[in-house]
Amino acid sequence: MTGIDTNVLVRFIVRDDPSQTRRADNLLDNLTHENPGFVSSVALAEIVWVLQSNYGMPKNELVLCIERLLQSRSLLLENEPAVRQALNIFTYSNADFADCHIERTCSSAGCRRTVTFDKDAAKSAGMTLI
Repeated sequence: MTGIDTNVLVRFIVRDDPSQTRRADNLLDNLTHENPGFVSSVALAEIVWVLQSNYGMPKNELVLCIERLLQSRSLLLENEPAVRQALNIFTYSNADFADCHIERTCSSAGCRRTVTFDKDAAKSAGMTLI
């Protein structure tokens, strides 16, 4: 298994640097189900943030990107069930993906609630406002 940093997947998705895109393509093309790439929860949250903030990617395209990562047979996403649940909440709410992911990760770890000072996260991502 090979861990993959945020910038490698961003280059693969946005294709804005020919040299780095070629290297990202080469790496990802050589991953397999038996020897997958690993995408950490931190990297996934960063990918969404970078695509939104730096590239202005609309939400519907972000959802498709995350779905494609989840569907890949050569990538393993950390805590995939929580990612799938977070994506579902993100898709149908006004919540940020990171907030959805935090709440679902905490829930899957056995937390009975996830607390926040963020009113939007409490309203849209299912957190508890304190």
